[in-house]
Amino acid sequence: MEQSKRPGQEYAQRLSSPFMRFKPDAISAASLVIAFVSAFLYFLGGFYLIPAVIGIIVASFFDAVDGEVARRRNLQSLRGDYVDHVIDRYVDVALILGIGFSPYGNPVVTVFALSGIMLTSYLGTQAQAVGLKRDYEGIMGRANRLVMIIIMGIVQIILPASYPIYWLNLTPSLVLLLILAIGGHATAVRRVYRALEKLK
Repeated sequence: MEQSKRPGQEYAQRLSSPFMRFKPDAISAASLVIAFVSAFLYFLGGFYLIPAVIGIIVASFFDAVDGEVARRRNLQSLRGDYVDHVIDRYVDVALILGIGFSPYGNPVVTVFALSGIMLTSYLGTQAQAVGLKRDYEGIMGRANRLVMIIIMGIVQIILPASYPIYWLNLTPSLVLLLILAIGGHATAVRRVYRALEKLK
């Protein structure tokens, strides 16, 4: 079955060459471990925010590279694809919880952000499950989410103060969660609409 091109694939092809001697599973495992450590450091906040953001950048890079290494070494398999998606979801959950329950987040907004992300990812693969191409379209695809998390993490380092607005203590990280919540659910609805149109 033909699959749509993954976001950021062209960049990953250029950067994957130094990692060709490693197995894709090893790269994926490194991405998972680094992401979990980064999420915990983000949760701690303060000085730990800097290594947290650096770790998220490294984990995102490895996440982009593992698939390219598998393709270029002809090691693609259904098992590898499944493992990659499992790791992606665990990383998504870890990062959102780390950010949401940090000194800069909000638990209520975190619930909406996490549910939006999970629905977006689920509906993208569910399209494939009913015979369509995997759906990567939408403003809150995984590549866009990771870029946004990195950018807003850097902004959080630069602007650590909070700004009370009604019941929210607004921070760059909270703004990120709000964007992920709204954008995630909007992307999920859009993917439902696209799938239903194709299934007519």
